[in-house]
Amino acid sequence: MNHRVKGFFILSLIGMVALYPSLLIVSIVLDPYIKDFTLPTVVLIESIIIAPILQVIALPLAHNFIKRITGL
Repeated sequence: MNHRVKGFFILSLIGMVALYPSLLIVSIVLDPYIKDFTLPTVVLIESIIIAPILQVIALPLAHNFIKRITGL
């Protein structure tokens, strides 16, 4: 596999491993409070909350997790 393609695949995998659980947890926690809002408002609120969580917590954890699994 091309080195560039492999790097892109690993970065995509890290992003998904970080994003899915973060988005799921935030959606479950906020659902009772924002269920009556319009979709653009819900997306804005969740994005404002998820962006810092991803940058500070989820992406570094996912990166370490993928590094351990792949041995890179």
